[in-house]
Amino acid sequence: MDAIAGIYSVTVTLSQLQQARAQLTVYLQKFRNKLKGKNRVYVAQTVRILDSIISYLQSINMKPGSSEGLADMVSILSGKGVDQINIFKLNMYLQDSRLARKVDGYTAYVDRTAVNNASNTVDGSGSTALQQGPRQNIPVLTHVQAFLLSLMNPSAEGRFFYSKEDDSNVSLRYMLLDPTFRFKDIVEEARAVVLAGGTMSPMSDYEQHLLRYLDPSAIMTLSCGHVIPATNLLAVPVVQTSRGDEFSFTFENRNKDKTIIELGLALLNFSRNIPDGLVVFFPSYAYLDTCIAAWKRLSTAASEQTYWERFTDLKPIFLEQRHQQASAGQVSTGSDSATDSVLAGYAAAVASGNGRGALLFAVVGGTLSEGINFSDALGRGVVVVGLPFPNPHSAEWKAKMQYISAKVAESNGDGKAAARDYYENACIRAVNQCIGRAIRHKSDYAAILLLDRRYGSDRIQAKLPKWIRGSLLGGLALNTVEEGLKTFFAGKRS
Repeated sequence: MDAIAGIYSVTVTLSQLQQARAQLTVYLQKFRNKLKGKNRVYVAQTVRILDSIISYLQSINMKPGSSEGLADMVSILSGKGVDQINIFKLNMYLQDSRLARKVDGYTAYVDRTAVNNASNTVDGSGSTALQQGPRQNIPVLTHVQAFLLSLMNPSAEGRFFYSKEDDSNVSLRYMLLDPTFRFKDIVEEARAVVLAGGTMSPMSDYEQHLLRYLDPSAIMTLSCGHVIPATNLLAVPVVQTSRGDEFSFTFENRNKDKTIIELGLALLNFSRNIPDGLVVFFPSYAYLDTCIAAWKRLSTAASEQTYWERFTDLKPIFLEQRHQQASAGQVSTGSDSATDSVLAGYAAAVASGNGRGALLFAVVGGTLSEGINFSDALGRGVVVVGLPFPNPHSAEWKAKMQYISAKVAESNGDGKAAARDYYENACIRAVNQCIGRAIRHKSDYAAILLLDRRYGSDRIQAKLPKWIRGSLLGGLALNTVEEGLKTFFAGKRS
């Protein structure tokens, strides 16, 4: 469902709109006399719509208040004469005429001419030489055209949102809220449809929000067990701290020094008792930054060392951050190369043979939480800190929750309960992605540790994959978990 929503959701920034507007203006001035009258009208209409959207975003950018919110469709298209434009016909023209490619081609020609005039070099024979790299960027007007297409979508299916990215730019995003109708044609035209994935739990979302128009008897579900024996997995919800208090990483508690200290003590415990590689997933980049700052500031009771120094004594640390730090204190640019650098450094530290292994701090939903294999020694332990619930106060999640609640209420169901269930499922699906990074073949083994008292509840555990639930122990205190880790890994060594 996220993939379908991603395909039909589109974002355009104020700077992109202004660039497209400037390019169209130059193009129209150059070819005004060569374009047919009808084509000139369509290009002028495109400029008029761009002016309307630009004016709206500029007004949002100047307005004090929230950095994001629900965009008013009437205000977006309130520019002079926009209400008289047939957007469907305009989109047909943009697609058939390939205007975006033509405008980009002319812009590229203007750029080459400017470079040619500025940097031509004359060789010995008097000929000119110009070095011009290939122009491979997607035309900015293509982004704008995709956004204009979203203006034709039924208002019941999606919403428009604005977001202030910084002082100089603001973006407008269309988000598809209901993937049902975009997928319905496939279901109706095919003899059978198979949805297959490694991390699809909880399954209820597919039945209730993607295929709700089908009779329940038409939907069959199959959940396979894991290839490993149950003895190769230690899965524990860690619900109590070393002092007997509850582990609670709710928004109200998680930033308290007391909570961060208890988390630090738990990670020190795990680092001592889990060999080789240990991957710790935090609920957000912001919380990871908060914890690191506190651990570098706070000293442990047992020594004058800070928690951060104690960590590094046990295992070298590697970080995933917003700008992808390759390792502690080393910054790399470019997300792909930085991710590769993190993984290469982490793998080298684990494989060094000194027995320390390595500690990797990552983020749920980040680049290291999906599609990465932490098999064998790379992932002998996976820790998930708290439950990574999306921000319920964000404009997009408010719209999602309201939409689901209203849709279910129309069928005389409990709208609030359905919205809450969908919200929880989004969180647990992200957790399940992280858990699945370890144990990648039949001989692999690992410990999965879920830190939060809420992981001890039947409601949350029921949303975990069946192969995890089959090996899940009851909610335990940290001291009990330590003994379990020692026994589990001692058995694997023998």
